[in-house]
Amino acid sequence: MSNEMSVKHNGMIVFWSLTDGTSISKLRDGFESIGRQDLIPETQNDGQALKRAVQQNFPSRNKIIRPLKGCVGFAVVHEEETIESDGQRKLAHEEELRVAITGGTIISNPSHHVCMPAIEEAFQVERHQVTAAKLGGILVKACVGLSGIPLRPRGGAYWIPNAKADQWEDVVRVIEEANPSNRVFKVRTSTDPDSVDTVCHSLVTEVEKQLENLSESLHTEDLGKRALQTKVSSAMGLKTLVSEYEEILGKTLTKLQQKAEEVHASASVALIQCL
Repeated sequence: MSNEMSVKHNGMIVFWSLTDGTSISKLRDGFESIGRQDLIPETQNDGQALKRAVQQNFPSRNKIIRPLKGCVGFAVVHEEETIESDGQRKLAHEEELRVAITGGTIISNPSHHVCMPAIEEAFQVERHQVTAAKLGGILVKACVGLSGIPLRPRGGAYWIPNAKADQWEDVVRVIEEANPSNRVFKVRTSTDPDSVDTVCHSLVTEVEKQLENLSESLHTEDLGKRALQTKVSSAMGLKTLVSEYEEILGKTLTKLQQKAEEVHASASVALIQCL
């Protein structure tokens, strides 16, 4: 005879492993299909795409990629350690190639370097791809928009309430279908005291940090009407987030709610005075 235990879940911890080379067109089609055009990333600019194309063709550790001054371009410098007659070690540098973009065209010196065809091909590919770093930014934005909070100060793992799970899964599906090498993981959390305390601690840490930043900017920056309206909205959003988590976690966060109300009040007063 087996004993079955019903576990009530209140949310999930999410984290991911992403890769470069995700198609911008697939992401655009996917996010449009779920009504999340706000998550469509910008493509790499010409400078970013060219740098990645050059790096792909000069992966050796003794090849240094340096930006050129006054234009969008890079120099490939060969670095080699030599030993002088007196036994002293010295680094010798020799420029191997210069690549730049002008009028939408890639030019190089020397013009017939053996790597140029591959660089030009890689550049065209890179212009239509999204990097892993940008994908990470998309997922963080999605987490925050779904009332998610970071579980660590530097991010990397987020907690999302159960009520937003389906919307999160829609976003994940777009990311993973656009590139099968992208993986987004989840671990469901329950309502046991340890899980609740962990999420509560993370919420307090994150909200207090944002409130502190808001308060500091109100006192140290010369903010205009639009900026103050944004601050008021941000403070109100934090108040709403705290109330939402109070209901989810079954906890009363009086001090945190009071801090949010104080910052919201300060921002509102500053806005009124600005009118």
